[in-house]
Amino acid sequence: MTHKQAGLLIFHGALLLFIGNLVGFIFANAIVENWGADAERAWRVAHTSLVLGGIIYVAIGAARNHIALSQRLNSFLVRALIGTAYVFPAALILGANIGARGLSEDGPPLHVFVFACFVVSVLALIATSALFLWGTYRGLSHEDA
Repeated sequence: MTHKQAGLLIFHGALLLFIGNLVGFIFANAIVENWGADAERAWRVAHTSLVLGGIIYVAIGAARNHIALSQRLNSFLVRALIGTAYVFPAALILGANIGARGLSEDGPPLHVFVFACFVVSVLALIATSALFLWGTYRGLSHEDA
């Protein structure tokens, strides 16, 4: 992974942390103003997921020297993560705003959109997690070389 690619992941991780912390204010408001259990859960999930996602992106960027992948696979890893950095938060925030949990493709069009965003995000995160795992495993044998 190049220095620039790692920097991009760290930047987008910082952005996710920032957005997650802003969403934390909405979560707090949901609690204080008693918006109900469903709204509280939705905003808690959005806040926690975004903050955690930001931390993960920063960690992956910081681990760049331990990831042994080809340039093409590194590019895929970084692009997929950055793309997911926008699709997943959009689904979380939109879902919390409209009361869509995104667990089913049923319902009004916006609910279906939230579900589709989650499906795309989850598939991308599974692929990038597997690729990250593979790259760090390969990095074990490259570190002493």
